[in-house]
Amino acid sequence: MDLHLWATFFAVNLLASLSPGPGAVAAMNAGLAQGSRGGWRLVLGLQLALLLQLSVVALGAGALLAASEGTFQVLRWGGAAYLIWLGLAQWRVAWMAVAHAREAGTVWPAEGLIWRGVLVNLSNPKAVLFMAALVPQFIDTARPLVWQYLLIAVTMCGVDALVMGAYATLAAHLRPWFESARLVRWRNFLFGSVFILLGGALLGLEAPS
Repeated sequence: MDLHLWATFFAVNLLASLSPGPGAVAAMNAGLAQGSRGGWRLVLGLQLALLLQLSVVALGAGALLAASEGTFQVLRWGGAAYLIWLGLAQWRVAWMAVAHAREAGTVWPAEGLIWRGVLVNLSNPKAVLFMAALVPQFIDTARPLVWQYLLIAVTMCGVDALVMGAYATLAAHLRPWFESARLVRWRNFLFGSVFILLGGALLGLEAPS
């Protein structure tokens, strides 16, 4: 991959990472709940999921997913259910915060943040279809594929980690402003609502044609 092609790939991934989505919402929520360190733990999980999704594309399974409406529907419903479950869990904690304000952060325990990041990124099957459409455009089949996919993986995960980490770090710096019982309650209600809306939007996706 020459420098011009790599720069184009970098720019596309930067724009994709900057666009609001479940990963950005989860990173900010983790930063607010567990601070910068907790936020970066979730970001690590997001990148592990990206590597798994890229591996699926590299092995050719992305094309099978695009061709299989049934598989796509199962993954879509599963991902939507997970996001909606996250939202409802946030709502439950927001409701409990009326009497137990300090329990409001326990919906995002530090020990499970890496796994939660993995599940958040895996919740959207469209991400695999996006990679399956994007990545082959930057692959030169006349050159060794391993090194090209390695460069793509480093670029994709590096860009996404920096952007998601910035979201988490910014949220962590805003954490002192959200420590009052009233704001903790509304924070959980807001993020819960966003997760439920993202889950609903995932349900509205059309299967690949």
